[in-house]
Amino acid sequence: MDAIKTNYKYNFDKAENDTFLWSSFDGTNGNSLTHKPTGRQIYQMTWMDDKKSVSDDIKQEAITFWSELATLQSQKPPKKASTHKIEEEPKHGENGYCRKCHSYCYGDCDANRS
Repeated sequence: MDAIKTNYKYNFDKAENDTFLWSSFDGTNGNSLTHKPTGRQIYQMTWMDDKKSVSDDIKQEAITFWSELATLQSQKPPKKASTHKIEEEPKHGENGYCRKCHSYCYGDCDANRS
């Protein structure tokens, strides 16, 4: 079976190969396939026009298509490196509010305790 082509690399809504066409906007929330050679739609392994089961060879091709499609849909874009710098928390008593004594002690909160 040929590789699946999509309209976007990630978060795509259309996919196809030589045998099947899939769209998330097909009226079934992406649960049907269009069989290109016949032009008919498959939903839950039955033809939508006459409600008859698809043949075993088409069923196997559809299962393969669905598994490859699921693999493509699960891919996530690579994370970009953050450009802003995350600074460490200031030392005790620097830059105002103290997380030890929960006030503005400027580092002398330990000296005031008895």
